[in-house]
Amino acid sequence: MGMAYHYGYVTTFGLDSTEFSFPADTTLLYGFISLIGLISPYRWWILGGFITLILGLFVMLFLPTVRLGTTRFWQRAWLRNGILWFAHKLRSRRFSFIVTCLDFVVRLYDKFFIVVMPVLLTMLAALYCVPDGAAQAKKEIAQLEKGDEPMSKLSNTSTMLGDTPHIRIICNTTHCAYRLKDGRTLVLRHDQIEQTFLPPKEPKKS
Repeated sequence: MGMAYHYGYVTTFGLDSTEFSFPADTTLLYGFISLIGLISPYRWWILGGFITLILGLFVMLFLPTVRLGTTRFWQRAWLRNGILWFAHKLRSRRFSFIVTCLDFVVRLYDKFFIVVMPVLLTMLAALYCVPDGAAQAKKEIAQLEKGDEPMSKLSNTSTMLGDTPHIRIICNTTHCAYRLKDGRTLVLRHDQIEQTFLPPKEPKKS
C-alpha cells in the first residue's frame, strides 16, 4: 500500500518511482497509514467483532458448563450418525456426479482463498492508495500555483532554482526533484543545491 501511494504521488509530477523510491521503513509507514484510513469507516464493526470474540472465548474458558455443553452437542450420536449417513449416500454411484462437483468446488475454494484472495486484496488496496497519492500531489500543485507553498515541505536555494517558487518533491542518494510554479519539474544534483531550509514551526495556540 505504501508503494502504491508513493507511485501515485511521484508519477503525478512526471517522475519515475523506481528512480526516486522511498526507504522500506517509510514505505511501510505510508502503507500502515493508508490501511488505517481504508478501514477507519468500519472501525466500530471491527471493534465489535473483536470484543464479541474475546467475550466468547472468555465465557468458554471460565464457564466449564457452557464449554462441556457445546462439546456434547457436537458429539451427539444423532448428529454424528447423520453426517456419516450423508457421506455414505454421497459415496454411492448414484451421487458420483455430486461428489465430483463437490470435490471440484472444494479445490476451487482452496485455490481461490489461498492464491487469488491475497492478490485480490492487495490489488484493491493498491487501487485505493494510488489515487490517494495522486490527490496529495495535485493538492500540493494547486497550493503552489496559488502562491501558497506547502508548509510541511523543505525548501532549497540554488542558482538553478533562482527565486522561482517551488516545492521539493523527493530526493534520492544523488538528486532532488522540484516542482516549479510554472509547471516544470526540475531535477538537480546534490552539489547544485546551496542551502536547505526546514519548514517553519507553527506557532503554538495560547
